[in-house]
Amino acid sequence: MTRLDQIKFYKDKLELRLLKTKTRKERSLKRLFKRKLIINQEIDDSIYRRLHGVIENFVTILLLGEQGSIKSSVGLCLCEKTDQKGFTAKRVAFLYEEFKQILNKLQIGESSQLDELVFQHGVGSQRIIEEIQTIIETVRRNQTCMVIISPEEKYFPEEIFTFVMETIDCCLLGTCTADQEPHEIRSCDTPDKEHHMEKAYVRLAIKKRGEYIGFYIQEIKWNNKIWKEYDKRKTAFLKLVKSQDFKKLDYEKEANRILEIKDIDDYKTNKQLKLLLEKKIPNLTVEEKNLLIEQIKIQKRRR
Repeated sequence: MTRLDQIKFYKDKLELRLLKTKTRKERSLKRLFKRKLIINQEIDDSIYRRLHGVIENFVTILLLGEQGSIKSSVGLCLCEKTDQKGFTAKRVAFLYEEFKQILNKLQIGESSQLDELVFQHGVGSQRIIEEIQTIIETVRRNQTCMVIISPEEKYFPEEIFTFVMETIDCCLLGTCTADQEPHEIRSCDTPDKEHHMEKAYVRLAIKKRGEYIGFYIQEIKWNNKIWKEYDKRKTAFLKLVKSQDFKKLDYEKEANRILEIKDIDDYKTNKQLKLLLEKKIPNLTVEEKNLLIEQIKIQKRRR
């Protein structure tokens, strides 16, 4: 059995240098690494008490981290751990409408996950993001657990979550033909050999009011039914996304169309223009809306 204090999280000096750069920017994270405070049991106990109605009867977890930091795998493990009725990957949502349907069917003791792909393909507007936030706050009344996987913290306020976790680093353990003992495959002496990845350890920083207060170490095992089912559903979803004909927004054309609206001069501030766009073009992403507002201002000056 691999001990946590024996795990080599970093595959090379570059990764370690990048993390040190981050710790210089986040002073609280630097202090945390120095203390090496691991609070797994405290969090696990808190989740258990909440789901069993001892203190609260809900759990909402926000998982943050860079792309490829296996956040979704961590979320699946947390859902499996907290679910009292047998979690399945069918309770993972890739689209907003799917998310609502899952929550409407969620029963006491069950867990669900909102995958980060929702924010790339399933969220169309700020209004929908606000609706998701409202749903999260509504779930507090139920004896359930919800895990939100998000690429950024900006979508939701921290206070609506029981725990906010950010993936800091991970260790990928596997075996190859040259060495039958589990080892960190990214720093293997024979990288050209075929590797069989068995599991991983992910270190997450626990955040509270913007401060890092401790670590949560999660062991990931991929050879299980839930992960295989999730991977199959995710592959099918991405295939569907690629098959659709996405058209890039013509910002200049749309800006001129908006400027033809009667009483357009009454919409002067960014907030007023956002409200107008929510009404006229409700499926814009947040970034598309901001770019379109800038284009509207440009076209106004040209007239």
